[in-house]
Amino acid sequence: GIPESSLPRTFNRSWTVNANVNLGERATGVIAAVGGNNSGWSLYLDEKSCPTFVHRLYSMEPLTLKCAAPLAAGQHRITASLDHGGSDGAKPSTLKLEIDGATVGQGSVEYASPALYTIDETFDVGMDRGAPAGFYPRGSDLGFPFAGGKIEDVTVSTP
Repeated sequence: GIPESSLPRTFNRSWTVNANVNLGERATGVIAAVGGNNSGWSLYLDEKSCPTFVHRLYSMEPLTLKCAAPLAAGQHRITASLDHGGSDGAKPSTLKLEIDGATVGQGSVEYASPALYTIDETFDVGMDRGAPAGFYPRGSDLGFPFAGGKIEDVTVSTP
């Protein structure tokens, strides 16, 4: 994994994660994740190939955004984003999940992360290498590794 401090600074600001994937019939697993079960986020395909985005922040209730239907095989762009509501971490923020440019899930959190999500977990592509940031299927392999397709690229960006 890559230390979160090596990513663009995502705390107290808006950010976007774009993943270009080429999926087989039953693709599953983590596309990208940072942090863990206390604070962080995970973008993954659940056991039914439905794109899922989980956001955790300290004692707040985790927010899960999920596509209603599995993705078909082929090329897709999966985007998770946080629109920060202001200039400090105490502002409400909107999270969004998009598939191929169409919004499939949206929700809000009380405030955005005022600092790094974690000091001891990493940014991972293809599996979640630390404590689980997402709600992965019971009985799945440790880290819920991506299978059934190819992750072409993952980009984390800020405006």
